[in-house]
Amino acid sequence: MRVVLEITERSCDRHVLRYLTYLRKRYLNIRELAYLQDFANLETIENMINPKDIIRDMLVIYLRNAFDIYRQPYLLNEFVFIYYDESRNEYSYKFSNNMMFSDDITILCFLYNMIKFRLIYYGQIVQILISLMKSKYGIIEMLKIEDDSSENKIALLNVALSFPSVSWDMANYLKICTNVCAILPEFDFPKIICIPAIVTILPRSMQSPPFAMLMITRLYNIEAELKEENYENVEKSSLSELYDAMYELYECQMFPERLKIELCEKWQIVVKEGNTYKYAPYFAEYRQKAKDMITNIRLDDPDLEYILSLI
Repeated sequence: MRVVLEITERSCDRHVLRYLTYLRKRYLNIRELAYLQDFANLETIENMINPKDIIRDMLVIYLRNAFDIYRQPYLLNEFVFIYYDESRNEYSYKFSNNMMFSDDITILCFLYNMIKFRLIYYGQIVQILISLMKSKYGIIEMLKIEDDSSENKIALLNVALSFPSVSWDMANYLKICTNVCAILPEFDFPKIICIPAIVTILPRSMQSPPFAMLMITRLYNIEAELKEENYENVEKSSLSELYDAMYELYECQMFPERLKIELCEKWQIVVKEGNTYKYAPYFAEYRQKAKDMITNIRLDDPDLEYILSLI
């Protein structure tokens, strides 16, 4: 099936296409795929998402789908979007259920970020892309991201968590992970550190991880989420509970260490000095400031002093 649609009068659809055209080029080389053997050597984590399983299952589905279309070409579903500028120059964009794997991951991570940060425009293109991805990968839930990530199902949230080189880098590039960092102007650090799950990608082979910075951004994230949802009377997690949850994610081996170092160096979370990697110096410079802010926010927390001693 081949469908051609003109979208000249749909400015929002054109906007989505321009973004996706650039992003598909930006993420041609998905870094997780360079470490498949490293992923295979990781132990399976109980009661938690295992990116190695999500990546494996998606690759199997992708290859099986490509083989089926090769044997039965009528299974190909292709959509061509066309629009004309003021000079009547034609621009066309093609999507199908047989694109490159990198295209699929880019589109899924784009949809996740748009939905997560409530920036999505439910135009025709988005609906078609959602339909293509759900049909191809059997995604159990597309528009609800708060799924149970403890099971290795191909849900949109799990895809985004399994491909941080795309999903988190995209959020950083599109400047949609800076909501919390925008209210912390005194900190001059990579804004990607404000993504709550960033702790899973922090290398364990280096000393002094930026726990203080992670704790203060987590506290501000929680405050923003509660305010946005009007949950003013909800009992807040204690500092000990927040720290324990953060440290558990830090300790678990969801991603290979070599991938962690590569991504953190790219995002300027770690720096290389000679043959040694270490966390960027600004985290140490801002540690006390972050501790002071935590104290101001949770002065009445019974475990405040203990948690401050750990970070």
